[in-house]
Amino acid sequence: MGDNRYEMSEKSGGETERSGETLRQYEATILALTHLALRLVRDNARLEHEKADLEHKSRMDSIIPTMLNKKGIGEVLEQRVAGGKHFAVFMIDINNFKRYNDTKGHPAGDDLLRALGEALQQGFKRSQDILGAVEGRIGGDEFVIIVDLSTRGGRRTSDPIEQMNNVYTFTQSLVGQMLNRDEFLEANNLGVSVAIGGAHFDPEHPVHTRALLEQADVAMYVDKGSRGR
Repeated sequence: MGDNRYEMSEKSGGETERSGETLRQYEATILALTHLALRLVRDNARLEHEKADLEHKSRMDSIIPTMLNKKGIGEVLEQRVAGGKHFAVFMIDINNFKRYNDTKGHPAGDDLLRALGEALQQGFKRSQDILGAVEGRIGGDEFVIIVDLSTRGGRRTSDPIEQMNNVYTFTQSLVGQMLNRDEFLEANNLGVSVAIGGAHFDPEHPVHTRALLEQADVAMYVDKGSRGR
């Protein structure tokens, strides 16, 4: 009888030890799975951040990282068209840029592009009269500016053409101030300036964004021709 009790006690103790070992293994598994889940969450967050960063960079210019590229400008134009409000798009081309680039070298040419991009961005950011300005470089020495043709209350301006003329004058002023800096004196000597052409988007008579850019491009070449470039 006593031997049976001893055997039962020994058996019970063994089962308790096995149960304890099983519990420890279970807890270790749960802990490992928890660490794995946390690592997967962190890795997923990192991948999402990297994806978003790549998406952002794909819309930005390679020479002027704070400025949109052709893809980015195209997306903004699509958004403006979908918004159904009056706006204008301006094409800007640097006259005699190739002459300057060939004379001073490509690094100097890139510096000129950066300086023009910064002048446009900072100038339109400071402006109290021109609303919703978005600037971009769509390739080479061609820049684009998109502006709202509306008041702060959202109503269309009474004369979109007059407002577009004001944007034209303002842009030429920004470029003139930039080219008057000492580092660009030779650019002036080489006849560097800009030609600007604009197109008005009227939501009552909508056109495709490509057609809008083509209209602005034609107007820009008219301006270039009038300057004898």
